[in-house]
Amino acid sequence: MSEQAMFCFYLFLLLICSAGHIWSLHRFCIYHFACGKSLSKRLLFFCAAAVLLPTANALMLSGILPSFYAHLFPLLWQILIVLWMVLLYQGHAAAKVSAAAILLTVTKLLHPFINSLFSCMELLFLHVTRTKLSPLADYAFECLVCCMMYSCSICAILYLSRHMDGFFSSRIPRWYLLISAPLFGVIILWDVLEIGASHGILLRGGDYLNLYYNQIFSHAGICLLSVLCLCAAGSYIFGMDRIDTEQRKKEQYLSQVNFYQMLEEQYHSLERLRHDMKNHMIGLQRLIDNKEWDKATSYLQKMAQAGGMEYPEDMSGKGIVDALLYYKHNQAMRSGIRWECDVRIPPECTVDDFDLCVMFGNILDNALEACGKTEESANRFIRIHAHMVKKCLFLETVNSTNISTISDIKPGIGLQNLQDTINKYNGTLSIDVNENAFRISVLLPFM
Repeated sequence: MSEQAMFCFYLFLLLICSAGHIWSLHRFCIYHFACGKSLSKRLLFFCAAAVLLPTANALMLSGILPSFYAHLFPLLWQILIVLWMVLLYQGHAAAKVSAAAILLTVTKLLHPFINSLFSCMELLFLHVTRTKLSPLADYAFECLVCCMMYSCSICAILYLSRHMDGFFSSRIPRWYLLISAPLFGVIILWDVLEIGASHGILLRGGDYLNLYYNQIFSHAGICLLSVLCLCAAGSYIFGMDRIDTEQRKKEQYLSQVNFYQMLEEQYHSLERLRHDMKNHMIGLQRLIDNKEWDKATSYLQKMAQAGGMEYPEDMSGKGIVDALLYYKHNQAMRSGIRWECDVRIPPECTVDDFDLCVMFGNILDNALEACGKTEESANRFIRIHAHMVKKCLFLETVNSTNISTISDIKPGIGLQNLQDTINKYNGTLSIDVNENAFRISVLLPFM
């Protein structure tokens, strides 16, 4: 095979691999960020990157490009990826920069790992068999390594697309900068290492070792270093995510504590109002005796509104839960959501009042949010039921939603707090989506 034919074949292979790599980057972006530009602009960038990247790689490997451009190209490519994500997708700029840093770090560490791993295998094979690869076999080996590098990076990016739900939403810009800075430092470090490797053996085992052992030592060192960097980067990224999630859960928990304390105070004020009902009846009787019907009607309405007696079907047997249901019912009414409530909490229920409010509050908050996203307002509804089943409290809520499958559900802080409360009582949680209806069921045993 001539050098021109080998160059064209390698260029064609790089075109396919690069197109797959850029496609995986695009899938990651549209999964976590909305597309902000027209389809034509995205396609233009896609085609340009899919052609320029492999062409530059092929020219660089063939030795046509000078050494200066060969070292400059990776830096330009990294800047291009960052600009691409920031300009062509919607979302906060800091979040998109952190996403670019994560994707570039994965690619930057996987490629040398695969390359060095296969190089070690090649050297060991040649040393054991005492053979030497022909130019064609050596060229085929390079093509195999290229395919493996891009295949691994594509699989890693697609894997991260599905396992980083909520990572790029609802966080402050400073948090994303804390994520991005160390990752860009790792990327720059590997750029420097690659420049050093391009000028000879990067690691030496000593003057007493020959070229073969120095090469093995170098490739093994690069494999180990890339694996350690991958583990460190993964631990840092997901560790920061875990810390931030726990902090947000704690903040939401404290806000719920304040909210439920406010509800409890309101409930006690309602109890005092009911206690003063005798005095209200005297005043109402005076209005009736004087035939002041309008004033009597207005007085009755104010009593019903202040006493929480507008919706007697929400009486659950727990005062604090009644106050919460009344509050959520008013929210549903203002949003035009049909409300059905049948909550009966038995006296023997040992679940703490605060934990009950955490469960009811988070479930109803999710239901109200899902109903708000339903396009047809006439189809918005919430049905909540709670009663005793043997020695367990069964709570079930069904609400309208615009999602069609469970896989479309992105767990939030509210569901995590709900799961923590259920685990506290060794209960079970079941979630189902059927015909644009979201169903969540909770079963708590009495302790």
